[in-house]
Amino acid sequence: MILRTRDFGEIEAQEQDIYRFAGGIPGFEDRTAFIMLQAGEGSSFYYLQSVEEEALSFVLTDPFFFFPDYEVELSDSVKEELEIGDRAEVVVLAVVSVRERIADATVNLLAPVVFNKSKRSGKQIILAGSKYSTKHRLMPETEAAGSTAAALSEEG
Repeated sequence: MILRTRDFGEIEAQEQDIYRFAGGIPGFEDRTAFIMLQAGEGSSFYYLQSVEEEALSFVLTDPFFFFPDYEVELSDSVKEELEIGDRAEVVVLAVVSVRERIADATVNLLAPVVFNKSKRSGKQIILAGSKYSTKHRLMPETEAAGSTAAALSEEG
């Protein structure tokens, strides 16, 4: 199938590429079908593109790349809902909010997006009782943002 997107133009996707979010994503409950596009080969950034609405996409990243001590414990209800039987099926990504300057980008570690690769299902969860917030700086203020800014502009 051909999908029309705001940011990527027309792209081709197969039915097996689609991730289903049974309850949608908070704030977008009526959008339940998404595809994931990697920002570039080997990149830790992805775009979660709605199949149903061409203007709706989210920037995601591998939170473990930027926060090696990040911890996510999935509840039994989430494992059951996503039909997770093996850790190898699970991918955890976090939503990135890009500001005017890439150096000011934040990542939502409180509510990661959990995917079951084999079942092609996903869900954004909230880590109850967590020390994390919705606005962790993606890059430390002391780190030069030039390399990440260049990487994002080349990838997307």
